[in-house]
Amino acid sequence: MADKLSSKDGKYFGERFWKGLIFGLLLGAFGVILIMYVLIRFQGFTIAVNPEMLANIVAEKVRNEIKSDIPQLVEEVKKELPQEIGKHLEDFDSLKISFGNSSVQLPIEISKALKTELNSIIETAVISTLNDYDFSDYEVKIAKDTFNIVDNLLRKDIIGKTYRIRPAKWLEFPVKIVESSKYHFQMGL
Repeated sequence: MADKLSSKDGKYFGERFWKGLIFGLLLGAFGVILIMYVLIRFQGFTIAVNPEMLANIVAEKVRNEIKSDIPQLVEEVKKELPQEIGKHLEDFDSLKISFGNSSVQLPIEISKALKTELNSIIETAVISTLNDYDFSDYEVKIAKDTFNIVDNLLRKDIIGKTYRIRPAKWLEFPVKIVESSKYHFQMGL
């Protein structure tokens, strides 16, 4: 027995120590993972959402998009306007003046001149109106409507519900969405 406690014992004791330490760490890690699995599996996550803050973020993004898109739309309308007006004035090619039971067709030159003049007047009036029109009221109204839609959607359809998330076949956990007035987004167990 004294031979077993000789210099080999130091090596034997060191191997046992490291094997035990590694086994203990692995056992501890397994325990922690098991506890986390059970907590996540049955308790799940809670996500706190501030619907007003998120609705404000979305409404501001929509307002900025509208602010940049309206001038482009107005320019497209200005480019397409002469053609569209011309399509609607095609009836002027066969313009007739009626007197009681009889009618007289105007000469083609007069019809074309009248059509050109009306096209010019309507185009100038519409373009002038578009140039002078202030679209900021619409930007504000659309942003406000967007805020209301997002806020109502979050409050009625998302907040207060529990969703079951399945990232793997063996793992499914509940995620509950709750309302928060502090944070726009917060997650916890």
